[in-house]
Amino acid sequence: MKRRLILCDLDGTLYDTSEVNFESYRRALAEEGVELEAGSFRKHCFGGHYRDFLPLLAPGLDQAKLERVHDRKVELYDSCLGSARENTELFERLEALREDSWIALVTTASRACAGKLLAHFGRGGFFDLVLCGEDVARSKPDPEGFLAAMAHFGMKAGDTTIYEDSPAGLAAARATGAQVLAVSFPGPTPPLPPPR
Repeated sequence: MKRRLILCDLDGTLYDTSEVNFESYRRALAEEGVELEAGSFRKHCFGGHYRDFLPLLAPGLDQAKLERVHDRKVELYDSCLGSARENTELFERLEALREDSWIALVTTASRACAGKLLAHFGRGGFFDLVLCGEDVARSKPDPEGFLAAMAHFGMKAGDTTIYEDSPAGLAAARATGAQVLAVSFPGPTPPLPPPR
């Protein structure tokens, strides 16, 4: 009988994908005649959903073109995965906790990109549940995804630990009432607090 639930964010928590996302969006936007600067990308995209940040990166594009940019980004994602880095320390910790805990992924990333990233590192079957951007109506900082995962396993906030990195993700995690551990990739993962 598993007594705890561990929820993890994907980008910036389990994987450093900053260069992957930047380069795939840079190429996709270039096809629409928009030049993407790294500073602008970092400022607007950290932990956000593409429908929120793409209009800020390309204010001259209408909604149909923005959706086309995102679709093209997903297509280009594979070719940029060589710069992704795994948080092996956190994965080792999760593996050690697996016997007593359900482990789920809750991300604003698309199912296509999340699947490609996990497959690239051989982690396709690692999680007991994967919730992606398409699975929720409201993305982080709304806690909907985390709460849905807790409901799926029938776990309360006091039995749940959430690993996150971005301001939006941390706000969503804290809103659940669960234990929240801020991850600073690729630095060391904070120690697991004792159960409450």
